[in-house]
Amino acid sequence: QQVLDTYGLELKLACFASSSFKKTISSSSVNSTPDYVDITPEDNVDDVANYIENRLGYKPTIDELKMFQYVPNPYQYATEYLKHDFRHRDTFRDRYWFRITNGSISGRYKDDTSNIRWIKYKSSVTDDTYMYTIKKPFSVEGPITVCISEGIFDSIGLYYYNKMNTSIRNVIYVSVLSSNYTKGIEYVLDKGIFGNDVRINIYKDSDVHYIKIPSKLYQLFRSINIYQNVNGKDYGMRDIEIEKVIERKNEDDNYKNRRRSL
Repeated sequence: QQVLDTYGLELKLACFASSSFKKTISSSSVNSTPDYVDITPEDNVDDVANYIENRLGYKPTIDELKMFQYVPNPYQYATEYLKHDFRHRDTFRDRYWFRITNGSISGRYKDDTSNIRWIKYKSSVTDDTYMYTIKKPFSVEGPITVCISEGIFDSIGLYYYNKMNTSIRNVIYVSVLSSNYTKGIEYVLDKGIFGNDVRINIYKDSDVHYIKIPSKLYQLFRSINIYQNVNGKDYGMRDIEIEKVIERKNEDDNYKNRRRSL
């Protein structure tokens, strides 16, 4: 109960002690997106679809682009929702824009020729706490895997990796947009996702050598596992090969260091 109180979660001690499956929310509160963002048949998504295919090896469907929270009309979104007064639409050209959790949008340049690959727009209608999630439906009635990574294309790359190479289907994808992976754990806790049927998988960049996770967090999940891509720095690429670096279950006294491919 003390651990739950630390993270602002209200749950009776008897429930925490006896239940093997502890989740208190619906999927909509994790993957919520306003109706303001949508892709219509009139929107041209060929460029972003080709970019994703060239980068990751898979061409997204319209439904997948919606899950990825792709914003087809960033100028309209920024002026009408974020209340920015832009005089020139050129600001939004040659970038692929995605909505993040606080309502802001982040744009990736169309290739690697720009020194500023990502830019973000926010306003007074958004707060400073933000992450990225894939708006993928999941069930609260079965085991849940939470995949936490750094960047937007890390989550999208992991989505395709799991879809094509693993049996993992009931997944929440969270990108912390930094190297503070614990933010992703705190995000799902804030949404009420925890318990013995919830696994946390952290997919770290290869240049991250230390991740500090408060020990109390391990009591709230079945396990917290750390992975890396042995074929590259991150997961926004083709030919991902994932290796488990650390597994720690909530009943473990110490870390179990295990290196093996999934």
